[in-house]
Amino acid sequence: MSSERKTIAILFDDIAKNMLQSFEGWDTYVPHSGEQGGIRERRVQDFLEKYLPSRYGVASGHIIDWQGGVSLQEDIVIFDKLNCPILKIDPYYQVFPCETVYATVEVKSTLNNEEIGACIDHTCRLKQLDRANELGPIESFVFAYDSYDSKRQGPAIWAREKFKEIASSDNEKKPMPSVVICLKKNFILCYSETKKGEYEALTVDEGILLFYFDLLLSKLSLIQTKSPSLYLQYVWSILGPKIRVFQ
Repeated sequence: MSSERKTIAILFDDIAKNMLQSFEGWDTYVPHSGEQGGIRERRVQDFLEKYLPSRYGVASGHIIDWQGGVSLQEDIVIFDKLNCPILKIDPYYQVFPCETVYATVEVKSTLNNEEIGACIDHTCRLKQLDRANELGPIESFVFAYDSYDSKRQGPAIWAREKFKEIASSDNEKKPMPSVVICLKKNFILCYSETKKGEYEALTVDEGILLFYFDLLLSKLSLIQTKSPSLYLQYVWSILGPKIRVFQ
């Protein structure tokens, strides 16, 4: 392995190691479980802010469309930093016109039935947002530190089958996140269009965070964004014209 390649591998392995050490160490002593989740979300957000190319913005909040559609509260929103207006409600919360968003990342401490259901709910709401046809849908990713481990199945197979089960539970096939990582159990689930819309379950013994990051970059590069027309689309279309022309 060349020194350059070795440097990249070591860099991402060190980041993953530090994330897991915090997850299994002092994070568990934070007295409030909600704040534990907030700390873990911010750690992933900080990682993406630091290593994604500069054209990508990273924040949290809700995504809206011109018809009044609203996403669920998103842990991490990856948006077009060049074309997204800064619609901050406060320093920690932002609203994003859907045309400017590339993807979201849901951060989970442990994948279990409830959290997998929540990931699918987030993905469903994203797919319902009305973006311009040529832009295509917003991508949905999941970052999990750990996963439930069934005695009968390995964690990767259990998670793959549980996503499939919950997505099909209401007699309709719900959309699933594009890529799911479980850092501690060393697996990644990749949505496969060629396999009837199911996941490929991949065990990654080395470089799992780098592999996930590479998949994320590849997916982001295929998504188109554009500047929104805030007045004509988001205001005029709902409230009606409010412009008077004086002769």
